[in-house]
Amino acid sequence: MAAKNWLTLFAFSCSAAANAVMFMDFVVLSELSANAFGVTPADIAATYSLGLFTTLPVAFLVVYFLPRRSYWVFFCGAFCNSLGAWLRWMALANGDWNLCLISTVSIGFGFAVCCMSFAVVGERWFPPEQQMLTTSIGVQSNYAGWCFGALLIPTLVKTAEDHERFMFVQAIATSFVVVFFFLFHNESVAKPQPEDIPSVGKSLGALCINKIYWVRLGSYATVGAVSYTIPAVQDALLAETLDATPDFTKWTDTAFIATGVITGLVLSAREPKNPRMLIKVLFVGCAVSLGVAAWLVSPLAEGLAMAPRRGALSVAMAIAGGTSLGFLGIALAQITHDAPDVHEAYSAGAVEWFVQAGGSFLSYNAINAQGFVICAALVIAATLSLLSAECLAGETAANEGGSGKDSTKPPKDSRGTHPSTFV
Repeated sequence: MAAKNWLTLFAFSCSAAANAVMFMDFVVLSELSANAFGVTPADIAATYSLGLFTTLPVAFLVVYFLPRRSYWVFFCGAFCNSLGAWLRWMALANGDWNLCLISTVSIGFGFAVCCMSFAVVGERWFPPEQQMLTTSIGVQSNYAGWCFGALLIPTLVKTAEDHERFMFVQAIATSFVVVFFFLFHNESVAKPQPEDIPSVGKSLGALCINKIYWVRLGSYATVGAVSYTIPAVQDALLAETLDATPDFTKWTDTAFIATGVITGLVLSAREPKNPRMLIKVLFVGCAVSLGVAAWLVSPLAEGLAMAPRRGALSVAMAIAGGTSLGFLGIALAQITHDAPDVHEAYSAGAVEWFVQAGGSFLSYNAINAQGFVICAALVIAATLSLLSAECLAGETAANEGGSGKDSTKPPKDSRGTHPSTFV
C-alpha cells in the first residue's frame, strides 16, 4: 500500500515538473521567441504572467472540486499540461501568437491543479510523520522543472530550428504525465473524503475569523510571490543593469532555483523541531541576500570589476533561492495546523492562490532595474509581519493559559495522530 501512495505522488510530481518547464519555454529565450512570433520581448515576458493570471480564477473551481471529485481534478491537471505542450509546439512551428497565448492558458489550468494540491497530496495519501516531506516533494518537483527549463532550454536552444525541435520533444515527454496518471494515481489508498463536506462559504468563514492564519498567510504568500517573480524578471533585469546575456542569466536562474529545491527537500526530510523558527530564519536570509543582489546590480556597485560582481550576484541569488523557495513546502504543511477544521485545499490552497496573484502582479511590474529592490522590500515587510504573528500567537496562548503547545492543533487520538489528518 505504501508503494501505491508514493506512485501517486510520483505521477503528481511529474505533472508539476512538466508544467514548470513549460512556463520557461519562452521567457528564457525572449529575443529568439519574440522574433519567432513577431512580437516584443515584453510580450514574451507577459506570457509568464498570463499563465499565473489564468491560475487565479481556475483555482476556485479546483478548490471546490478537490474534496468532491479529486480523481477528475488530478486528471484535468495532467491533461491540460499535455494539451498545453502540444499547443506550444504547434504555435511555434506556425509562428502563431494567438495559439501561443491559448497554450499558456492551458498550462495555467494545469498549474491551478498543481498549486492547489501540494498540501492535499501529502495530507490525504501519507501519515502525519511524512506529510511535511511529501508536501515539499510536490512543491520542489515543480521548482525542479522550473530549474530544468531555466538551465537546459538556453543551453540546448540556439536557433529557431533548435527551439521548434525542443518543443516537439517536450510535447512527447509531457504526454507521459497522462499515462503516469492512469497507471499510478490511486484514490483507494488515500484518506477517504468526508461524507459531509462543508460549503465553500462555511470553510472561508472559518478562515476569515482566524487572525493568526491570515497574518501568516500574508507573509508566506508575499515571499512565495517573490520567489516566483525573480526567475521571470532576471533575464530582462540583468540585461538592463549588467548587460548580461542568457548564457549568464541561465546560471543565476539555476543557482536560484536549484538551491531552493535542495534546501526544501533537505529541511523537510526530517520534520524540524521548531518549523516556525526555521521559517523566520529563512525569511531573514532571503531579505539580506536580495538586498545584496539589489546593491550589486545598482550604480552603487559600478566600482567593482564585472567578474567578481557577477560571481557575488550568483552567490546572493543562490542564497535567495534556497530561502525563498525552500520554505514553502514546510509552510504549507504548517499552515494546515492553523486551521485544523478546514480542508487543506482551502487552508493551504489559499496560500498558493495569493502566491500566484502576487507573482502575476510582480512578474509583470518588476521587470526593471529596481526589481530586486522591490522584492527585497517586500520580503522585509513579510518578515516583520510574520514576527508580529508569532507575538500574537504567544499572547493568545498566554491568555488561554497554554503551556507553550500550539493550541491550533486538534487533539490527538489514541494512535497519536490528528484524527482530521490521516486515516
